[in-house]
Amino acid sequence: MHDLIALGGGNPYVRDALNRLHTHAHLFRLANYAQITTRAVDEHALILSAMRQRDPGEAALAMRHHIKLSAERFRTSFQGD
Repeated sequence: MHDLIALGGGNPYVRDALNRLHTHAHLFRLANYAQITTRAVDEHALILSAMRQRDPGEAALAMRHHIKLSAERFRTSFQGD
């Protein structure tokens, strides 16, 4: 999903950055599977819904929200107890 959206966005730098993060993100999801996957799937559903409705404003809002929450999940995961 990420690669298709990046490809469609037409920004090769974003696509390259996402490709470089792919392995790290996958390992992160495996380590925190249940909570992270459920949340990310819900966020992805909102993005896809907006795209299917051809609503770029809502898609951008949902994408920003997903990126923000993903960054927070990464950050809190690596802060430790």
